[in-house]
This record gives sequence, C-alpha cells and structure tokens, in this order.
Amino acid sequence: MSYAIVYSSQTGNTAQLATHIKHILPAKELVYFGSVSPEALHTDILFVGSWTDKGTCSPEIAQFLHQLKNKQVYLLAKAG
Repeated sequence: MSYAIVYSSQTGNTAQLATHIKHILPAKELVYFGSVSPEALHTDILFVGSWTDKGTCSPEIAQFLHQLKNKQVYLLAKAG
C-alpha cells in the first residue's frame, strides 16, 4: 500500500518525528514526504503531523485534513 507523510513543523520536533516514521516504513511504498501538497492525496495511507497550540493543529494541516475523503489517516501531534 502506498503512503505519504505530510507535516508542518515550527521547531523541528514534528519534522524529526516524520523523518523517523519515514525511516521505519518501506521506502518503495513512499509516494510523498514533506509539507502539504496535492501529491500526497494520491496514496492509500496518510501520516499527517503537526505542531499543536492550545490543542489544535497548524492552519495548513487543518485545511489539508478537511480535504480528505475515504483515506486511512494516522495523526502525529507534537507539543513542546
């Protein structure tokens, strides 16, 4: 199954988490890795990561999540 890892990181913590996940999953199935992009929508599974502020994710990730339909999504949230 193909997958993408989409993330938003202010301090680098979420980027580190996303990179770690990238290294433990099969590289041949990875379609996209990086910030929000329509390219990520062409996968079976999405790993979506964001920094959090007062319990909510970044605006660009929130907008991206609202676009998703019929996707298997794993959320990665990092605070501090």
